Amino acid sequence: DLRGNGGGSDLMEDAILSYLYSADEPYTHEGTTKYRYNTAAGEWVSEFESTTLSAPAGTTPYLGEVVVLVDGECVSACEFLSYGLQRTGRATIIGQYATAGGGGSTNAVILPGNIQYNYTESTELDDETGMPTFQYVGVQPDVEVPVTEETEREKLEGGDPVMEVARAYLHGLELSNLDTMPVTFTEGTISTVAPAGWQPDPEGVKYTSPDRTSSMAFSAYTQSDAADADAVAAAIGEGTEKVAEHESEAGTWSIYNVSAGTQYVAMAVITMDGVPYVGLLAGEDEPMLAALTVNVLYPALDAFTVVAE
Repeated sequence: DLRGNGGGSDLMEDAILSYLYSADEPYTHEGTTKYRYNTAAGEWVSEFESTTLSAPAGTTPYLGEVVVLVDGECVSACEFLSYGLQRTGRATIIGQYATAGGGGSTNAVILPGNIQYNYTESTELDDETGMPTFQYVGVQPDVEVPVTEETEREKLEGGDPVMEVARAYLHGLELSNLDTMPVTFTEGTISTVAPAGWQPDPEGVKYTSPDRTSSMAFSAYTQSDAADADAVAAAIGEGTEKVAEHESEAGTWSIYNVSAGTQYVAMAVITMDGVPYVGLLAGEDEPMLAALTVNVLYPALDAFTVVAE
């Protein structure tokens, strides 16, 4: 999380970068050229950056997924770090705003009144475009979190929408390669898929993840005469809010968020041949539920079949 980081030491920047690269695939400045203003020559002079960075001998680099959070107060060394990770494909940058766009070494001039004026003495250009890498424009987020009334209210109330998006993104990466297995619910009357390794309960109504933080259940809804998806959702709970629809071979599913105390629950409802069917998906937090909805619930809806008796 580099939000609010005003930069500083390029040695610290290099130290952090080194632990995210291996000796076989080190960090390099390939594709960029640094230019520094030479006072004697009166022009900008290119400087070849030959530095390569990798984890020190005897240590193990972290080569897993990396997400970097930035904002408009990420400046200088903060930007070189985030841009370097982005340029080499080593990290995903997430934020509501680009970084400040003001990196590089500076020279100082003392003005009358003992006022100090600093100006940039170097810059870095992209070899392909000939344009500054991030000067003036900042490091642009790969995943841009929208600035809306909802996100700003969330921040005023102590929330962190950028962190939530980052967690959902990482959860999504974690879940995107899940293997699935065919499963049945309610004594074999419903057939679909669930993540491999999820375990059924004795009643055959619910499957739960090995760490018991997530679960999924399907059943026909018979508790009332309601048949319309919205009516079924309202009958199940007052705190339901429709958030999406999902098309599958079975038809159109209505997706709802469900207020369930401390649990985070998504509900899917469809009516087939006059019979409503309900799927419930529970996760440990909102970001995880968002990732589970895409990577677990939607595949289950796509494979959903009612087994003829």
